[in-house]
Amino acid sequence: YHYSCLGCKSRSYIGSTSRLLHVRICGHKGISCRTLDDLGKPEQSAIREHTIVCNGLKRKKGKIKDKINENNFKILAKAKNEFDLRILESLYIRKLRPSLNKDKSSFPLLLV
Repeated sequence: YHYSCLGCKSRSYIGSTSRLLHVRICGHKGISCRTLDDLGKPEQSAIREHTIVCNGLKRKKGKIKDKINENNFKILAKAKNEFDLRILESLYIRKLRPSLNKDKSSFPLLLV
């Protein structure tokens, strides 16, 4: 999937998930996908970390979870297994060079 920040438009993130996209987005928001309540120990998220410091989003009122909008996520491709999913994610990271990804690849790509 591809995420584009609403506040600054220049920040983006490429990720992959074998879960439903809605469930993964809730993870980025730091909320339960069932109750939509804040999680006590949310998983690490570069998207949530960026949202906290983004100047364009600081002007918007509301909680961090409200500033991460599902409309900012787009499915780029689907894969039949975890191996193919990691390769696709790595190829999209290499192609699109998203600024919020800390790793340059989720799977080592060897170019011949």
